Amino acid sequence: MGAFRMSEKGHSSLTRLAARLWDLLRAWWGARRVSPALETGEQVLLEGDVVLRHSMWGPVVGPLMLTNRRLIWYERRITVRLKPMYGEVRLSDVEAVDRGTLIDRILWYKSIRLHLRGGRHKRLVLGEGSRDEWVAAIRQAIASQT
Repeated sequence: MGAFRMSEKGHSSLTRLAARLWDLLRAWWGARRVSPALETGEQVLLEGDVVLRHSMWGPVVGPLMLTNRRLIWYERRITVRLKPMYGEVRLSDVEAVDRGTLIDRILWYKSIRLHLRGGRHKRLVLGEGSRDEWVAAIRQAIASQT
């Protein structure tokens, strides 16, 4: 077997190649992780999970952060080479927050609805945590903005 020789330490060139490929894969995977940068003076008030989208393999869940200025959600890790999901809403753009309509509660069990300026709405489906806790925390953060 001339292609793969054993070195003096007992490792074949195939083992070294596999280790190198594993290192490259881990470096690529780690580089694809996204985390938002907080602004100066921004503090995290509440953290939890949000359902970003549904795929063939089930829901893709990512972190949801409420700060004193923004509500931020992002994809924790990327499984394919696509643009990572990231979103934010400034609390100054949020007029109100509620648990949604009856249909929202039936279709998306743990959803909250943000009423944004200009008559727009944004629905977030929570992955874990109490919906009432999130609604109360967002209302309190909005009140502290004014």
